[in-house]
Amino acid sequence: MTISRWKKLAIGGGSSAILLAGLVGYFEPSSTPGVPYQDVTGVWTNCNGNTHGVDPHVTMTVALCAEVNDNNERQALTSLTKVVKVPLTNNQKAAFADFIYNVGEGKFNHSTMLQLINEGKVQEACKELLRWVYAGGKKLPGLVARRQAEYTICITPN
Repeated sequence: MTISRWKKLAIGGGSSAILLAGLVGYFEPSSTPGVPYQDVTGVWTNCNGNTHGVDPHVTMTVALCAEVNDNNERQALTSLTKVVKVPLTNNQKAAFADFIYNVGEGKFNHSTMLQLINEGKVQEACKELLRWVYAGGKKLPGLVARRQAEYTICITPN
């Protein structure tokens, strides 16, 4: 059995940006990069889970998708640093930024998770990740797996 890239990075102490890229690539793979599709909730998506400005009639190039993915990852990390008032480890930053990448800045900013982080209860905030496994009112195995990965990374010292 091979260890996925995100697990190696979490154990080995990779930077939050590199670990985030590994998580996104693992949980948002695109077998046909740039081809728009509707996610399980009906939102138009392309590249690696991009939902920003997607035109369902336009297929993007692999190079443009790489740029969009990088921008979305940077934005998730930037969003995190704007609202978090306590120090986080690289693993915690990557876990929470992946959550933002997946559900959006708005939901994170109004979550109990952020409140707990800013109260210095980061381990409790890590546990909150495990609650966010529903989309369209349904518990999704893919979200269960992603949240477990985020949680595992969040509690792994680095």
